[in-house]
Amino acid sequence: MEIDSKKVKHKNWIILVTSFLPGELNIGFATASLSALMYEISRDLSLTALQSGVVLSSLAMSMALFGIVAGTLADSYGFARIFELGMILTTFSSMLRAFVFDPWSLSILSLLTAAGVSLSVPPLTKMVSTLFKPESQGLAIGTLALGYRLGSASVLFLVPFLVSLVPSWRSVFLLYGGFGVIVTCVFYYFARTSSLKEMMHGDCNQDRPRMLANIGHVLNVKAVRIVAISRFFLSGFILSLSAFLPYLLRFTGTSMLLTGFLVGIFWVSQGAGCILIPKLSDKIHKRAYLIIYLGILSSLLVLLLIFSWESLVSRLTIIPILGFIFAGLTEIMWLIPLADPEVKSRYAGSSTGVLMSLGSIGGIISSIVIGYLLDATSGVGPPLLFLAILSLLMATAAFPARERKLNQENSHP
Repeated sequence: MEIDSKKVKHKNWIILVTSFLPGELNIGFATASLSALMYEISRDLSLTALQSGVVLSSLAMSMALFGIVAGTLADSYGFARIFELGMILTTFSSMLRAFVFDPWSLSILSLLTAAGVSLSVPPLTKMVSTLFKPESQGLAIGTLALGYRLGSASVLFLVPFLVSLVPSWRSVFLLYGGFGVIVTCVFYYFARTSSLKEMMHGDCNQDRPRMLANIGHVLNVKAVRIVAISRFFLSGFILSLSAFLPYLLRFTGTSMLLTGFLVGIFWVSQGAGCILIPKLSDKIHKRAYLIIYLGILSSLLVLLLIFSWESLVSRLTIIPILGFIFAGLTEIMWLIPLADPEVKSRYAGSSTGVLMSLGSIGGIISSIVIGYLLDATSGVGPPLLFLAILSLLMATAAFPARERKLNQENSHP
């Protein structure tokens, strides 16, 4: 029996690494390319900082609009099928951005790209809750997040060199779009010729669709309500910082090469954080405490960054630490509601969708506010101060989740 259990565990990790991890790399390519090229795009299309902020907030907008829908679909129609649909939409919408010539077409295609990303996130939590025991869920979801962040980091490192080699930023979208087509086709083939085929379908016992019922159930779970409030501020911080960081650096006179290096390190640090912090939370079973302590620390670090922005050493030190912390917090927040047995077994996708939708509203507001502050003040101080406040509010909102029953994840299947 123990041998069979080990075989199943091994098989589940093979599914994760060979199927979903490459898909996460592809999603990282699609999302990071817009952020890395936004300064060049804004100059070419004559966008203001506020207009750039609206475009960069497309991911948060999409998550707010489609997160709950995506979560319900993952629960009802199968996580592999919905993940595949998300990859297809992300890949082709991202590639079509190479042909935009006005802010409206850029915004629409960026929103569609982000919609594909939104469809891809809840299936991952559903997959982790279905295939992995609680003591392995942090490592599993961290591994997937590592793929996304390393994909993003590779784009941000390479874009400065690619722009110097290819005719324009449009060629970069085409290049990564072509890679995305290959990854999507491989996943499509694998999903229909392997053990993933049986996971293409959801729970046949559920009435379809059950969106309102699912939302009502997960919102009745105290952990979901608490984490949703905290995630509102977390998303406001990490989504806007991740999207705006290249723009902020270029805005203050940093060269494109140095910008690519700094932002690349930021994303590599996120890759480390999204593995190590969830793994730590697997061991100590106190995920809410991590949110509180790390949120306060991050707020202090951002305040320090405001006063030392001109120092390259300061940016090289603080920016990666912020990426490390917030990537880890992003992933462990998905896991806290899984302490509820029914959420874990039936509503993992819907829970993730609710957190994603409600939390992403914070990302939308934050990106627009940062764009406005940049236009109004022409400095990085006010936007960074705004981010420091968000980090502190995130930590404060997590205080009610300190209860033992909301921190202690199930220690058995």
